Amino acid sequence: MNLIVVTGASGVIGRHLISQIPRDYLIFGIDQSINSLKDTPNIVYANTNNWKNKYKKLVNGNQEIRINALYLLHGEHEVGSDLEDETLTFTKVFQSNFDWSVRYYRFFCDYMSNGAKVILLSSIVTLSPLPYSSFYSASKAAIETYLVSQQRKLSNRGIKLIIFITGNINTGF
Repeated sequence: MNLIVVTGASGVIGRHLISQIPRDYLIFGIDQSINSLKDTPNIVYANTNNWKNKYKKLVNGNQEIRINALYLLHGEHEVGSDLEDETLTFTKVFQSNFDWSVRYYRFFCDYMSNGAKVILLSSIVTLSPLPYSSFYSASKAAIETYLVSQQRKLSNRGIKLIIFITGNINTGF
């Protein structure tokens, strides 16, 4: 069975991606709020509290179910964090953009098929940081660096890492 995992599935980019995936793929979508996913066909959705258990229940030891692609689309941005409560903002941004990405990657790699893809949605701020986005810039650079450092492990199984470095995207944020 063809399976695609999408984090940040209920965001603008996640919903658009899901709408483009052929119906013969099963989608496992993860997000903090999953209400917008409930009426989507061919999707099993989970929130950030129950994703591991829900995935294990979906697979239920079936070795035929393998992940063809892992899309890491989730993220947290800060606005003016350099001026306000830096500790809280740092924790929130790094937990979402780095810590959760590592957790998802490490868990789902064991379930990926040979030749699968890991796709990270990153940002131009990793190359040209902006004022008042220092934590966001650093967290995106950190996850890029982490995944690139894991590339050797991935390539042994033919798994490819793709990093999209985008400019400003209007996501309604």
